[in-house]
Amino acid sequence: MAIKHYATAARNRSVEGDMTVEEFKEWLKRFDVDNDGRISREELRRAISSIKIRFSGWKSGRGIRYADADGDGYIDADEVDKLLRAASMAIKYYATTAKNRSVEGDMTVEEFKEWLRLFDVDNDGRISREELRRAISSINVRFSGWKSGRGIRYADGDGDGYIDADEVDKLAEFARTSLGIRIVS
Repeated sequence: MAIKHYATAARNRSVEGDMTVEEFKEWLKRFDVDNDGRISREELRRAISSIKIRFSGWKSGRGIRYADADGDGYIDADEVDKLLRAASMAIKYYATTAKNRSVEGDMTVEEFKEWLRLFDVDNDGRISREELRRAISSINVRFSGWKSGRGIRYADGDGDGYIDADEVDKLAEFARTSLGIRIVS
């Protein structure tokens, strides 16, 4: 698996091109300042900041919450692959086109579900309106609050105010038709 870093002239990021899983792990090790073999939130924040990505504190917290399987607040060697998946998804889907607000490239429904999980802050397996608003906002779609309400109303079959696992396909349909996200079968 290769992870692509979308370096733009405007942001002048210091990491460019494709990076293999091993290269990613080696790059991440450079930020393990206390050499304990784990990455703390602060170390992850510094790694994210080093490639000039905005909101590194918030994004490092999200990365820790997503990848930290044992809940100790650190990314251990066994958890780096999950962090890599999150980083790969974030890089791929935050790289939007200004014209149609679509994410870069096509996305399968499974990739869409994985991307949505990044925004499930409380890890309850459901997407709330606020979590959907953050997801929509992350791809620079305007009126994310209003559109998240529309998305919930469109996809929430049982009317509980959340998008459950069995309702994500309907949400993917909404994302395809109303948000300009290219989702393929």
